[in-house]
Amino acid sequence: MPINDSFKSQDKKDTQTLLIGKTLDDVDIIKLQDKDLEINQKSKYLPVEIDGDKRKGTLEEGKLASFLTYAFLLSERAVLGMKEGVIAPAPFADSQKSTCDYCSYKGMCDSAEAVCRKIGIVKEDTIYNAVNQGGSDE
Repeated sequence: MPINDSFKSQDKKDTQTLLIGKTLDDVDIIKLQDKDLEINQKSKYLPVEIDGDKRKGTLEEGKLASFLTYAFLLSERAVLGMKEGVIAPAPFADSQKSTCDYCSYKGMCDSAEAVCRKIGIVKEDTIYNAVNQGGSDE
């Protein structure tokens, strides 16, 4: 689960590091990750909320396992591409930078178009189905 580690002013003492992602849908596990979390409250550290018997921002064990399998499959695909010599520049899109900003040869290149990858939102069910029903992992 990545964390938001962007710079924060030391003057802001109330700012917290908020984890990004999902966690197991188990109150005991959630409370191990945030010991101050109470029922009917949002966590200060996790994107989780416990509302009575309902929890937001969690996944049941099978779906969470699918996320891990999905990440592994995508990593395998990336390694295969590298072994096959795929070295096309394709950094992630950034509102402030283009592909050319990352390139050492930008001064002598006549490329008219910068190519960047964009990350869309993938729904939980899409990942679960891709892993468990052999669907597309795109």
